[in-house]
Amino acid sequence: MMWDKSCLNNLFSVNRSRAGVTLIELLMVMSLMASALIFVVPSWHNVQEKVLLTQEQQGVAMFLKTVQLKAAQEGRTWVLVGHSYARQGRNNWCLFAQALRVPRCDCANPATCPADTLMYHARHPRTVALHLTSSYPQTFVHINGLRQTQNSHCFTLQAKTDYVGFYLRNEKILSGKIRNSRCGSSQ
Repeated sequence: MMWDKSCLNNLFSVNRSRAGVTLIELLMVMSLMASALIFVVPSWHNVQEKVLLTQEQQGVAMFLKTVQLKAAQEGRTWVLVGHSYARQGRNNWCLFAQALRVPRCDCANPATCPADTLMYHARHPRTVALHLTSSYPQTFVHINGLRQTQNSHCFTLQAKTDYVGFYLRNEKILSGKIRNSRCGSSQ
């Protein structure tokens, strides 16, 4: 069978009336994409908050382990103090540890602190909040040189509706997800 020019034209011709998309089809696709974004964007924001909370949890846990090691190396009691403050209209918070008999410094103003003071400044203070049973200048945990925690208390980190509780007991640092800002109600 020979292919002539008219056969080839018919084979590759496009029906001009069906080429492209109609305005209604275009609007339908755009509305479906917009509806999908309505569900995807909030869930992405929640994932981001959980990631920031986890990063803060890991940072605080490393800080607490460092304080325990420092107290064990020096063989003396260290105190842990938390401070929530506002700087330039933004909420911020920090934790600091220092030897028991040293005058309290203010981690919001590090120039007031002795050189051996250990400090942890919040990485994400706009997203993650700190809840303490007692705040600056009161101490909420004493850690002695034998790595035995005295007068243990808990504290929490919060990102919207997610909470992470920390509880220091003897040489252990326990942390995990809890239901609310009160450490006693674990999930």
